[in-house]
Amino acid sequence: LDCHVPFFNILGQQQYMSSLVHPSQPLIDEYLKSSDVRHRRYAERLSLCGEPVEFVYRDTGEIGQGEHHCEVSVCIKCQERKRRARTRDSEKWIRASIKNYPHLEYLFLSIGFRNVSVDEFRSERTLINAGFKRLINRRKSWPGQGCINSREFTINDDETVHPNAHLIIGVPAGYFESATDEDHSAKWQREIQNAFQLPYWLSTDA
Repeated sequence: LDCHVPFFNILGQQQYMSSLVHPSQPLIDEYLKSSDVRHRRYAERLSLCGEPVEFVYRDTGEIGQGEHHCEVSVCIKCQERKRRARTRDSEKWIRASIKNYPHLEYLFLSIGFRNVSVDEFRSERTLINAGFKRLINRRKSWPGQGCINSREFTINDDETVHPNAHLIIGVPAGYFESATDEDHSAKWQREIQNAFQLPYWLSTDA
């Protein structure tokens, strides 16, 4: 059971749904200040996200209704929509794992990355995704027999982006008896630091 959930925002659903102000408005304002044409296009796409749209079904010609999805990487509306869908999927994957692999035990692992600007987030995300591939492919030291990997981000008050990740890892029975919690935590810190190869110290909690 290996599933890799892309980045999504974890701002509360109640905050997202109840606010009359576009949740990405601070980012839109920041993009509009830029002289970069690409940033101004991002601002336009963000401002349209969630607006109702009509479309035509090719096979029947009927008119359907939906909402516009801008798919800008830091859009809070898009990420909240993905979060709800991924939460439902994750629940199904966890139930399937417990049913089909009853011999496994489960380790919860959190990783915190540095705060970056909105412009830096895309390149930072690329480095983080590459790090996850290296981590899971370290077969000699990787104890997992499957995992759910959820990468998230939050927007700070100063409009910087804080990437973080959470993993539920299926490990062999008796894994937790093989060493103390402190030893496991130290081991995971080394594994993560070596796999991600980032020029700063990562915050981990196993």
